[in-house]
Amino acid sequence: NAHRYGGDGPITVVAEAKDDEVEVRVTDRGPGVPDEAKQEVFEPFIRAREEHVERGSGIGLSLVAEFLRLHGGRAWIEDAVGGGTVAAVRFPRQAIGSGPAEPASQDG
Repeated sequence: NAHRYGGDGPITVVAEAKDDEVEVRVTDRGPGVPDEAKQEVFEPFIRAREEHVERGSGIGLSLVAEFLRLHGGRAWIEDAVGGGTVAAVRFPRQAIGSGPAEPASQDG
């Protein structure tokens, strides 16, 4: 979304561990999301700026929000300092897992 709607400015992605959680913030310098739509964009088939949409069904952010909810996390939208949008997610570190699964044993 930041690439598609974020304007011509830079897109910044920051991931940070905070206590027992991980927060990822994607910041763009686009037109922003109206205050009344900041929560609505996480509902299925809703897009914040219909006039700027060329394609898409409006389910991407709702899926993100639902996956995060299922893992004890959350997603939100806020205004970026100086203009633009911050799309942020926070989830428990334990949701990441402890690494790749061990291969199944080849023993008989």
